[in-house]
Amino acid sequence: MKNFHKYATLKTSGQLVMDLGSVTTHIAALVALLKSTNVNDNPLTQFFCWFLVGTIIFQVIIAIGLFTFRQLDLNEEINHTVAKRWNIAFFVAIFIISLCEAFIGIFEKFGLEHGPSVINGTTSSI
Repeated sequence: MKNFHKYATLKTSGQLVMDLGSVTTHIAALVALLKSTNVNDNPLTQFFCWFLVGTIIFQVIIAIGLFTFRQLDLNEEINHTVAKRWNIAFFVAIFIISLCEAFIGIFEKFGLEHGPSVINGTTSSI
């Protein structure tokens, strides 16, 4: 049973590293967005900034949860049910973050210039 605990700990550590790498990517995207555009001019840009900030906060919460979950001793039978529930929750959370990364990738690929812009109270295409 110790081999299972070691495997589960390594799997959770791998998820944690993947989540931290994703946080780094989202922070880099946020910094690039803030450096390249004026956030106050376009509601789409504001939405995208808040979306990035929200995903970063969500990922930090996931990372803290994964770090805490890593400490759970799976050699004790009582922890198996708790571990199963948390594992499903983290899987769903990481799946949601992957969808968010696809959304972010679309904006990085096509840029914000394809979205509507609000200048002087009128809507126009940039």
